[in-house]
Amino acid sequence: MTQVAATMSPERTKKAERKATLDRKDALIAATLKCLSEDGHDGLSIRRISAEAGVSVGLINHHYANKEDLVAQAYEHLTLSHLEVIKTAVAAADDTAAAQMKAFIRSMTMVVIDPGVLRCWAVFWTMTRPGNVLQEIHSQTYKDYLRVLEDIFRRLAAENGNPLLDTRLAAVGLMAMLDGTWIVLSLNQEALEIEEAIRLAEAWVDAIVKGGVRGAPLERYRIGNATS
Repeated sequence: MTQVAATMSPERTKKAERKATLDRKDALIAATLKCLSEDGHDGLSIRRISAEAGVSVGLINHHYANKEDLVAQAYEHLTLSHLEVIKTAVAAADDTAAAQMKAFIRSMTMVVIDPGVLRCWAVFWTMTRPGNVLQEIHSQTYKDYLRVLEDIFRRLAAENGNPLLDTRLAAVGLMAMLDGTWIVLSLNQEALEIEEAIRLAEAWVDAIVKGGVRGAPLERYRIGNATS
């Protein structure tokens, strides 16, 4: 033991150990995302991930109960890092809701246009099951995205004199559209160009805000409220 280590207080020692643990976990998450982005399901191997991270398989088993937990952490990291990029773009836009909506649409479209991101998501989708850790993380991070969008939609509706806009449903609808155009762009950019996808989403928002998806009439379509 070195003299420095020997004289460290128990509190400083614990802090150093926690930092080392976080650093190892960060390396494992980065290695997991790299393996999945390069090879999709073929990269979903603990041995492959441990080799990429430069650690032993035993260290992965020490930090994570199973492969699902490691992938879930990688999923959360990727999703939240994308959200931070989007929020930064929104914050940098003009303070009008219209400008911030354009920033959200463009930044979300651009941040995911990467074949590696689609390969990662293909793994995440197939591993998600009702009630498992991936589904729980997806539910929470999806709400984080919707929270940002709903705020913009709420202000955008006010700017356009549409107080009855169902902002939650509008946010869900836009997320679904952006997810759909992302898949098309990732698989076949001959069918849809990036700028076309952005214009399509902006046009959809414009139409919704100026008269569609109002809150009250939707009650008649809820499950259990059958209409004649």
